[in-house]
Amino acid sequence: MLSARWSEEILREWTENLLRNRPDLNRERLERTCAEMNRAVPDAMVTGYEPLVPTISLQDADDRHVLAAAIECGAEVILTLNLKDFPTQQLPDGIIALAPDPFLVQVFDNCTEAILAVMAEHRASLTRPAKSAEEYVEALHHGGLQVLATRVAGNIDRI
Repeated sequence: MLSARWSEEILREWTENLLRNRPDLNRERLERTCAEMNRAVPDAMVTGYEPLVPTISLQDADDRHVLAAAIECGAEVILTLNLKDFPTQQLPDGIIALAPDPFLVQVFDNCTEAILAVMAEHRASLTRPAKSAEEYVEALHHGGLQVLATRVAGNIDRI
């Protein structure tokens, strides 16, 4: 079973990085997104990890809080675009770091019908602007999910 988990620090870091890379986005809107994420997944917030942070050694000390939160909640996967800062040899047994594309491809391959249904529902909810199935797949590709986009394109009539 998949369970999304994050901490306030992870949400804050995610928001700041997104605003730095996408100045066209609005801070208040991202804060509403974080609030919606917390409402949608009420048990996702990880707390109590802070004492672990100084005991962790990673290439980038600023990423220690992520691994500490993963350890605290018993995570098996750290989902990140920043794989270089989570080298396998520095992760404890039972925790791996994966980029979003291979992770989502695994989920898609294991739950194809459910994922296609969710994607169809999501695409239908997009109204500003609406997206064709082809535009939806292109957005996945543009978002760095190339392999997932290819898998979904093979089922384009179902989204």
